[in-house]
Amino acid sequence: MASAQYMLTDRLGVEVEGAFRYHDGIYNGYQKFRPILYDINAVYQRKLPHKTAVDLMAGIGGETLIFYNQYIYCNNGTGACRSFLDDNHFLLHAGIGVRYNFWRRFFARAEVHYSFVPDNFEFHSDNVYRLGASIGYRFGSR
Repeated sequence: MASAQYMLTDRLGVEVEGAFRYHDGIYNGYQKFRPILYDINAVYQRKLPHKTAVDLMAGIGGETLIFYNQYIYCNNGTGACRSFLDDNHFLLHAGIGVRYNFWRRFFARAEVHYSFVPDNFEFHSDNVYRLGASIGYRFGSR
């Protein structure tokens, strides 16, 4: 996962993030796949005591699913060949992170993310949950 956050005021900002699965997953027990999630969010940040803050995020984005095949498909009209199929979906995103500034401008953030992917017919649910932790560096005076 990678993200960049810019605070417009002391409490409101914008965040852009992207996340992907490093190793291939197994879809329905037989086909390799890899999801890629990306979104842009409005951020509300609330400072707490003792070098801690809470980030509340909500926004929109997209999901790209890449399904890997055993066979190579070629388009005779263009001559292009590839060994995967991909599909894109719109998503709604919400998340919360607890940020702790542990040394100078460096911080660690525990995160929980939820994405709703309407019309996600490849999977049994339209809900995507993600848990994680990140280490970052804060630029600027805020």
